[in-house]
Amino acid sequence: MIKLRLCIAAIFLGCAVAAFCNEESAWLQLNKSSQGFLFEGITNGELFSFDLPGKTVKTAKDNGRAYAMIDGVAVQLFRADRPAPNVDSALKAYRKSETAYLERAGGVLTESTICSELKVPHEEWGASLRSMPKSIYLVISLKDHLLVAALAGSDETVSKSIIEEKLAALCASFAIVD
Repeated sequence: MIKLRLCIAAIFLGCAVAAFCNEESAWLQLNKSSQGFLFEGITNGELFSFDLPGKTVKTAKDNGRAYAMIDGVAVQLFRADRPAPNVDSALKAYRKSETAYLERAGGVLTESTICSELKVPHEEWGASLRSMPKSIYLVISLKDHLLVAALAGSDETVSKSIIEEKLAALCASFAIVD
């Protein structure tokens, strides 16, 4: 019985990962890795990757946004146009518009330094909303776009420390491939 359940789980995982990355125009692919799940993306010829630890994943896509649920942590990824040509100005402008939206929605903002060692320009912050009491946002500057990652607990059972561990893993493994 256990072998049957493992087999079914493996089939589901394979289908979920394939559904996430088999679009011809996909900008982001997800593959199983030794630690969990390897995300590999491309935007205007610039390749990037990061690895998130985990055992289970469910995926979806909607309007250019990629969603993954890894061990109860919701991960939303999308590319955004740079609102300014200068990297620092673009990151600050995006953060300003996103945090203003979160505050209008009743969110309480917090600072985050989980990715302070990340070697690429970025901004990060936390937010607590009624619908998502524990969430962390990371915006990374790529050559021509911003990569936006929002991580949140899928329900009350997912602790903030688990979300922070996933973000720390993202930042520790993030690489731009030359």
